[in-house]
Amino acid sequence: MGVMIGDTYRDAFLALYCEAFASDPSLYPYIDKLYEKNKLLYYQKASQHKAYTHPLLVRQKLEKEIYAKRMLGIIIAGKNDEITSLVKQGWPLIYSKVSTASQLIDMEAIVKAHIRYIKDTAEMTDDEFLGLCFIIMFTADLLKKPIEENEFYKEIFTAMLSPICEFDSARRFSFKAEDVQRKACDLKQRVFLKYKLTGFPVFSLVGTNDEFLKGIFLCFVELFNIEGLSWSIIEEEITVDDFEDIFAVYIRKFKNQNRDDAAKFFYSAIMLKGLLKAYRSVKESFFQNNKETLYLEMDTLQTKVKELEVRLTEQTQTNEKLRITVRKLEAEVKNEYNRAVSEYRSELQKLQKERDELKELVEKNQKELRALREFVFRLEQGADEPESNERPDLSSVRGIVIGGHDRWQQRLKTHLSHWRFIGVDQSNFDVSILEHADAVFFNVRYLCHKMYEKSISVLRRSATRIGYVQATNDTQAFQEIARQLFQKRLNS
Repeated sequence: MGVMIGDTYRDAFLALYCEAFASDPSLYPYIDKLYEKNKLLYYQKASQHKAYTHPLLVRQKLEKEIYAKRMLGIIIAGKNDEITSLVKQGWPLIYSKVSTASQLIDMEAIVKAHIRYIKDTAEMTDDEFLGLCFIIMFTADLLKKPIEENEFYKEIFTAMLSPICEFDSARRFSFKAEDVQRKACDLKQRVFLKYKLTGFPVFSLVGTNDEFLKGIFLCFVELFNIEGLSWSIIEEEITVDDFEDIFAVYIRKFKNQNRDDAAKFFYSAIMLKGLLKAYRSVKESFFQNNKETLYLEMDTLQTKVKELEVRLTEQTQTNEKLRITVRKLEAEVKNEYNRAVSEYRSELQKLQKERDELKELVEKNQKELRALREFVFRLEQGADEPESNERPDLSSVRGIVIGGHDRWQQRLKTHLSHWRFIGVDQSNFDVSILEHADAVFFNVRYLCHKMYEKSISVLRRSATRIGYVQATNDTQAFQEIARQLFQKRLNS
């Protein structure tokens, strides 16, 4: 659908439209239902759009951001009647007023009518009020109804531009532009010198010579403990630039460089800064590793399976033709047997050998295909299986794990100490070790195509079992391996 906003603010307004939809948790079940109809398309379209990573969209809490991004995909690629149904569900009065309007849309009148309808004026925040106006604009755009640009509309539009301008890189706060960087760096050095601070690691801040500051730090540590969290979750997030950010904000706000006041502010702000960065890191990690990112991977695997099935069908057809040819030749050989046994015996043996080799080739290709089918089946059916507390004994299995990050392999070695591990950078390893193994497992998350083809070409000629592992957690990866071995889902 189109957006009746100039190109300058198009992505920003699209992000704010999505945020307005995500602001109503009662709509989540309906968004989910619509999203599930074509989640792969919606995810692809949303993740490729600039608004997907727009600051106005990613500033929300995790749950709200999830639904805002789902709405982004629906708005971009969804059908108008389906999007209209969401507006009807969440804001029936607004839809009715806009859809039945015969002239220009009077936004102020619709807002007042909606407020009377919900009878909850006192508890409506400024953000909720603007969100309501965004829905009116979106509905008018959806139904191609023009809005009257009266004084109310102009005031609302100006208010809408406020958060956009706040995140506009050309207008955002800059240390160099405001000559604050030098002052912040100087204040940091003076505070650190007076209170004998080093800065890193962050816990060294507890070593200050000031008991009050030490108490502030320990109070925050205790708050972490109460919530069952380690304060160290912020340790890796903090950098030297963060220190200077904090002192720069202090100088801009309080317009002084008093070391004592700045130190008190710093001890509280460093914890808040670390938590904010840690939370942002968690959100980024979630959107990189959640189940929706597996949609594309699963689609790729399914495409490969289909391609293999086509190849298998072609090979089966070729094999059948060869079988027919062999049978004809066998009949001819039998008819000529009494006359030319010695002449045709070598040719018959050759044909039989070719037939057997073709059978063996098909069977070995089927072994790889069955292992891939089983892996896709586990992804679709067993991705959420609970971990088992049982620890099967795999000491008698001669196993090899190919692929996976070094840290992942090191953790998995604690479970399979007698197994061999081959990293993706060991492309010149001796492939003969594969023929003597009982089972070989591939890490599908981190594996180069060249190493996989090199390994699988050897395994096709051997009786070694093949398996695939996708878990990033070492315990879950061990359980995947054990489950495939003991349930005999691997194909020999």
